[in-house]
Amino acid sequence: MKSSKYNISTTNPDTGETILFNTLYGSTAIIEAENAPITMELLDNPNDTPDNKELLKLLEYLIANKYIISDDIDEIEIIKNRKSHGIADNNRLDVIIMPNLDCNFACPYCYEKHSHANRMADHLETSIINWLTKVIPNYKVVMLNWFGGEPLLSYKRIISIGSSALKICRGNNVKLLSNITTNGYLFSDKIIKKLIGIRIFSYQITIDGPPEIHNKTRVLKNGKGSFDRIYNNVISLAEQDERVSISLRVNYNHHNINYIPDILTLFPEKIRKQLRIVFEPIFGDEELSATNNLSSAVISQTITEYYKLAEAMGYDVRLGGIGVGKLVYCYAERENQFIVNYNGDVFKCSVTDFSPSSRVGHIHSDGYFVRDKDNWNAWFKMKLFEEKCETCTFLPLCMGGCRKDRIENGTTGSYCNLVPSNTSHTLKSVAFNNFNEILKKEAFLHPH
Repeated sequence: MKSSKYNISTTNPDTGETILFNTLYGSTAIIEAENAPITMELLDNPNDTPDNKELLKLLEYLIANKYIISDDIDEIEIIKNRKSHGIADNNRLDVIIMPNLDCNFACPYCYEKHSHANRMADHLETSIINWLTKVIPNYKVVMLNWFGGEPLLSYKRIISIGSSALKICRGNNVKLLSNITTNGYLFSDKIIKKLIGIRIFSYQITIDGPPEIHNKTRVLKNGKGSFDRIYNNVISLAEQDERVSISLRVNYNHHNINYIPDILTLFPEKIRKQLRIVFEPIFGDEELSATNNLSSAVISQTITEYYKLAEAMGYDVRLGGIGVGKLVYCYAERENQFIVNYNGDVFKCSVTDFSPSSRVGHIHSDGYFVRDKDNWNAWFKMKLFEEKCETCTFLPLCMGGCRKDRIENGTTGSYCNLVPSNTSHTLKSVAFNNFNEILKKEAFLHPH
């Protein structure tokens, strides 16, 4: 027998309890203070046979929950197999379509370059529909997402392509799940009804604070604020159909984090169950970055309190664990995932400038996806993990970090701080208010 490579532990300072967690199997245990030393001793010496029933029972518990495993289990192979299957998954097709790279907003933290000229032409719409006609029957599930720019500037394209995709899916017994990421400003009753008509029930809309805060960051190109209209549109959208689910996203930094409770009080109680609360840190520019201006401890404690508050107020709060069982770092690692730009260029990652030199292929006029061999191979011919990843206790939680970062910089770089800093793993998944302590390297059971 041997201890798993992926055990980590820390102490709850309020109770003295030890929190034992396994990043590969997801096992979590809270061990009373008086039992912690013998537990650690058993983990350090898993082949020692306890001399009393209580200790034997504890050893059996550690084995049953895979803190201690058989010598013949190769844990890194388990992780490599997961990753390989996630990359090559042929059951699901992920398509993100960007009908334009234009926007009616001028948000100061936006990384995109917008132009009114960057909109999809009729012939490209036809090519995309032809492509979807060819590929959709090969899958069991299609995830069709709309992004931009501001996609609702091209809502007629969304309705046209979305209607075709729905028809193709229904004709081939394929499940279609659609989502749209929008600033929420351009909704009307007509547009809402048409979107729901093609079974778009999932939306992501950003509100960065109460009016006086939101209107400083979510600004129209003419400099005017957008809060009142977005707020009313969110309510109208939720009331239109009870199947509608809206991810209400708050991009936070040191300027607005303490205003989050004010946002939560604004929305009517009757629609809160349809509003999924999502808090995301602002990255990029040093002045605006959350992580450059707030400590991880402050972020963890504050955001945890706000998630608890949101849940108590009737909002949809889904923490979703700590990423146990991940197959890939993110959607961009999947071979059957495509971001189709307004001009037919295909990309893997949405955090890019969408320049032709970064594309991995394009949608040909005859409806086929044509790879740009060198860029495609850069994504999928690299090793599954860097060497340093194979000895990292947190590998099962991040699955190797950002592939785009590895392509551009030769390493995951700052992404090695993924688990303690990225809200999708920790800040939304807090077991204790100070759970970030688990993620400190000095808390490893087996640092070597």
